[in-house]
Amino acid sequence: MDRGPPELRHLAETFNVMAARLETLVDSQKAFVADASHQLRTPLTALRLRIDSLQDSLASDSVSSTPSPGSATEPAPIDEDVAAIGAELDRLMGLVDGLLAMARSGTDAVIEVVDVSAAAHSAADRWDALAAEHAVGLRVEAPTGVTARIVRGGVEQVLDNLIDNAIGVAPRGSTIEITVAQGPQGDGPERDRDHTTVHLIVRDHGPGLDAADRERATGRFWRAPGAPSGGTGLGLAIVAELARASGGGVALGEPAEGPGLSVDVWFPAVAPVDGQ
Repeated sequence: MDRGPPELRHLAETFNVMAARLETLVDSQKAFVADASHQLRTPLTALRLRIDSLQDSLASDSVSSTPSPGSATEPAPIDEDVAAIGAELDRLMGLVDGLLAMARSGTDAVIEVVDVSAAAHSAADRWDALAAEHAVGLRVEAPTGVTARIVRGGVEQVLDNLIDNAIGVAPRGSTIEITVAQGPQGDGPERDRDHTTVHLIVRDHGPGLDAADRERATGRFWRAPGAPSGGTGLGLAIVAELARASGGGVALGEPAEGPGLSVDVWFPAVAPVDGQ
């Protein structure tokens, strides 16, 4: 619009930009709700079917509890249905927790100074028992006192999601490597050698992902082909959201040697490192 005072034209342009941003936000929220509804519907449907099966089993058990003389009818087993219901409930709880984490990552803007090295060691201690059950080791390589600016509670969620994913794919007898380092930002378009960052890298020795899957892996509800059942597909999406909310980013890549997946999450460092 070329007519009118400059101030009004500027105001009109500002309103147009704001309206466009609001429209984009609304569309994004609609897509998120649709995706969430679809993902929640699957375990709910499975749960409904299991409950129906359990009811049938109980009815059969009730009938067979008074067998006719000379007959030997065994009650229908219900252990599998009960276990399946528990698994679906766990999956629902995981989905709800993941959705809440993603929602909070965009609204909780409280940034804290976090000792990433200490957080990495604490996470390894926290997950050591489960890793041992899978015959998997955890190794942390982190200089003392590496600090970064991260959304409150974000580093714990990032570590928990990455280690949980790694344990799920790591072969027995292998080691999951957790590395904390300082340096320039990642290898992608965000790379900027003028800003020092803290890198939190979790590497496993599992099957890894091809380039196309690595591009999709941080999307909401995406799961790798052949992934174990029971996952929510939100782990890496939550990691990416928390990294962005902290002013950082995430990149998935192939390890320099051997099979597996390397997930590099970076955050703004508290202070530049000498020589950078």
